[in-house]
Amino acid sequence: MNSQETLNPRRFTSAIQSQTEFRAALPTAERFQALEDKDKQHYRKRAIAAGAISHAMRLEKERGEYDLDANLFKLVGELESFYTNKSTITSLSDAYEGGPPTMPRHIKDKFYASKDAVISFNHTLREVINAGASRFDFHELLTFMTNMHMAAGGQKTAANFQELAKDSLVGMRNEIAFEQILIANDIDYELGSVEQDATGGDFIIEGVPVDVKSSPSAVEKARQKAMREGRDPNLIMWSHIRFEDYEGKLTLPYEKNGAVFARVEPYIDRAIRSFDARAAV
Repeated sequence: MNSQETLNPRRFTSAIQSQTEFRAALPTAERFQALEDKDKQHYRKRAIAAGAISHAMRLEKERGEYDLDANLFKLVGELESFYTNKSTITSLSDAYEGGPPTMPRHIKDKFYASKDAVISFNHTLREVINAGASRFDFHELLTFMTNMHMAAGGQKTAANFQELAKDSLVGMRNEIAFEQILIANDIDYELGSVEQDATGGDFIIEGVPVDVKSSPSAVEKARQKAMREGRDPNLIMWSHIRFEDYEGKLTLPYEKNGAVFARVEPYIDRAIRSFDARAAV
């Protein structure tokens, strides 16, 4: 199956609509027709999510948790949750420039609940990239995600969705590529837990929690925030993987491992030294 067949939206909508869970999430046809458009869209989004997740669970049970289709259907089932929660994070971050410490308790709880949902989605996105990188490229996956958002009634929000989805896709591709570089250069590490990831610990490198960003501008922004909150800015670094290094693919070509590691190694060393110095105080 080529990329066009693998990511054909009709293949997904057909399978989703055949699920009992999809039909159960919709009101009766008579009641549905009486609803306003916004309410129809709400029910349709909920039904698509229910059908996609139920089909994903069946595929995972039959084929295993690393099956590409199982993860693609799970991704589809989480798309609208991702969009809603990513939008919430963006709006709250804009409203409270000082971040969560400046938010009222109920707003802070909402912010972190949304962040947990986005982190969960990103882990599904990671599995899709791992399983599908040989089948489709960056642009094809982003287009698929946007098409499925539109299939759920998101035509008016397609451009904003694509921007947010691209941001997550860039970040997850960067994380996977950085892990590849660490493995290739025999660096002791482990992936941060969901809780560690939420507080900036994407990777635990030689026992040190490191927040790895996909661009210098993201690093600068995160470092400024860390300093305001009294955290160590040296634990935040750019992966030093340039956009063009990927050559349009979802994974970094292996021949780039050495050159990228040479660029980022001094910053890894600096993070470890800074962490050890603080721990010694």
